[in-house]
Amino acid sequence: MSQAGTFFISGAAGHLECLMDLPEGKPVGIALIAHPHPLYGGDMHNKVVQTMARAFNALGYIAVRMNCRGVGMSQGIHDNGKGEAEDMALLLERMQADYPGLPVVLGGYSFGTYVQSLLCENLGRAGKPQPRMVLVSTTAGMWTTDTVPADTVLIHGDLDQMVPLNNLLDWARPQGLTVNVITGADHFYNRRLLPVRDIITVQFQQHRQEDREDSMTMHSSLEGSCFLGDTDPSPYPCEFPIKIMGLKQDGFAEVIVEIVSRHDGKFNPAGLQMRPSAKGKYLSFTAVVNAVSRAQLDNIYRELTAHPMVKIVI
Repeated sequence: MSQAGTFFISGAAGHLECLMDLPEGKPVGIALIAHPHPLYGGDMHNKVVQTMARAFNALGYIAVRMNCRGVGMSQGIHDNGKGEAEDMALLLERMQADYPGLPVVLGGYSFGTYVQSLLCENLGRAGKPQPRMVLVSTTAGMWTTDTVPADTVLIHGDLDQMVPLNNLLDWARPQGLTVNVITGADHFYNRRLLPVRDIITVQFQQHRQEDREDSMTMHSSLEGSCFLGDTDPSPYPCEFPIKIMGLKQDGFAEVIVEIVSRHDGKFNPAGLQMRPSAKGKYLSFTAVVNAVSRAQLDNIYRELTAHPMVKIVI
């Protein structure tokens, strides 16, 4: 794991200490990991939290941890999850600003599962995409939200003395969630950390394969189209469709409208057509441009392809 070191963000309660680990090579995503209860010794250096960070780092994710309020060099006092979720939202905003366009995973262990579930719930209420979650020793019966997204990865020990497995099963069953049970594991995963790593690795290798297949499906649906190449849609003026593809994320349509409108003063945003990929991971947009010259179209193409949210322009 290539450690990038400590940095700080400013939250409502003061400065918050964070630690970021960069993967080898180009990152494929961002994993934010929340630690166990701060009033019982939990911090971002906890062995389970570190195991999760290393697992995601090995998968190519930027792994980011944060000390909750009052822990380590983080300021403030414990806020029973609410303030901690707000702080994690600030960290999410910071990472998305620094690494735009990368998919996000929310990971948590013990009390950290509650923090991340609250954050995910808040994002949904705000109409924003809810990241996939990995929850290790979810605190069912103690601190939980009513529901979590259907693709949430749940990991639990069958000997958990803090949160009995049956508590988790009773919470997960009505939601139809799958629980990955590690036999012989207590709440602290003494001598059972490797299965935690292995479950995360298998789940997200499979998830990335599904993403690749989804991307290929969307890409194949665009085949037969092209941008300009050696062709020219003259005579001008004319209506010219441009297709843009990228990951499904908040603000993508607005970015396209802003770029196209900058070069086409008559562009009608209401005419922007959107189509999701088969599994909803990607979005394809068609913008009909009022083309007046080859240079105008080339400039639109260059600006779209340069934007980090955009994967393909044709």
